[in-house]
Amino acid sequence: MTRKLYLGDGAYAAFDGWHVVVTTEDGYEATNTIYLDRSVYEALVDFAEVAFRLAESKGGPDGHPKVEREQTARRDPRCMLPRAQNEARGIPALERLIRIAHGDHGQACRVRRFLLGLYNGEAFPLDLTDLRALDHDVQEDALAVLAMDMDGPSVEVQNRISGTSEVIAEWAADAWPDHEE
Repeated sequence: MTRKLYLGDGAYAAFDGWHVVVTTEDGYEATNTIYLDRSVYEALVDFAEVAFRLAESKGGPDGHPKVEREQTARRDPRCMLPRAQNEARGIPALERLIRIAHGDHGQACRVRRFLLGLYNGEAFPLDLTDLRALDHDVQEDALAVLAMDMDGPSVEVQNRISGTSEVIAEWAADAWPDHEE
C-alpha cells in the first residue's frame, strides 16, 4: 500500500496495487473505507467533472464560480504526485525545524519567526532576509516546508505534526504578548 495522502475534510487516499483506497478518519483510525477499482474510479472522475462544470457555470451569489478552478485542480489525480513529493520532503523538514526552533540561539529565533509567519503571516510577518542567516541545510528545510505549504495546504502547518499547534501558539504568545488572535 502506498503512503496515505491527506485529501482534505478528513479524507485520505492510498493505492494498494489494485484499488484507489479512500478512507475517512477521525484522527485516530479509519472510520470508513472505500475500494475503487479502475472502472469505478473513472466513473467517479467523470461524475465529478460534470458536477464541477455545472457548478462553475451557475456561479455563486457574488458572481464567482461556486467551485474555484484551483480546488478542482488540487484534487486532480494528475496533480497528486507533486503534492505527495512536497509532503514527503516537507514533513521531515518541518520536524527538523521544530527541533531547531526549541533552541535559544540565533538560528532558533529565525526558525521560530519563519514558522510563526507560516502560521499567521499577517500577525507575524517574516523578514525574508532572516533566511539568509540560516545554515544552508536549514534554509533547504525552510524552503521544503514553504513548498509544502504553498502547494494548496491540505493541512495547516501547525497541524501537520502532533503537538505543534500548541508549541506554535506558545511561541506566538512569547513573541507578541499583547497580540490577540
